[in-house]
Amino acid sequence: MEKTESLLQTNKYSSEDNMSWKSFETCLAIVQEARQQCYQLLNSSSVDPMAKRYLMVLMRRLRAANRVAYLEARSAKQETLRQRQIIDQQYFQLQNLYYEQQHLLAAIKACEAFPTSLDSLSLIPEKDFLTLHPDLNSAMDPHTLMLARLSYEKQERERLEKVRRDLLKQKAELISQNKIHKEELEALDSQLKNFIRSAEPLREFLQKY
Repeated sequence: MEKTESLLQTNKYSSEDNMSWKSFETCLAIVQEARQQCYQLLNSSSVDPMAKRYLMVLMRRLRAANRVAYLEARSAKQETLRQRQIIDQQYFQLQNLYYEQQHLLAAIKACEAFPTSLDSLSLIPEKDFLTLHPDLNSAMDPHTLMLARLSYEKQERERLEKVRRDLLKQKAELISQNKIHKEELEALDSQLKNFIRSAEPLREFLQKY
């Protein structure tokens, strides 16, 4: 649609230019004819009233044609100025788009260079990961491969977290059992001390015989 309108505008301007040139050509033709008519009158021994009237007609036609040519030239000048303003505006818009493009490219480059959380994430080496997953290979899409490694890392960390919680639970149970055993041993030790104290008279009695 825009191309069609552009072509129509171009044809319009071409038609206006052709009209302006035709007006100038008409003026030149009338001037040429009027000059020849003047030469004939100057070279004639007597003044021909018909030739004189025809010269006046040519002058009126020249005045009218000159006015038309002037108006068309002024219109063409105004149109040229308008088109120049449009071109300047489009040029400035193009410049703005170019600067915006450069700004976006610089922003994209800065984002690509910006360190991500993946840089500080401890993953198993790619070689070891591929060894554990023979169905994958290093030739696959890097993004897809990274997603697979992250998924594996998540599963491994969840598994290890479960193992850690189980071990903590076992540790808590062992501590609880050790506490019970310690209390039992302390009670037994107290009982032994009481038994020894109660058996002291018997030991002294037996030592007499």
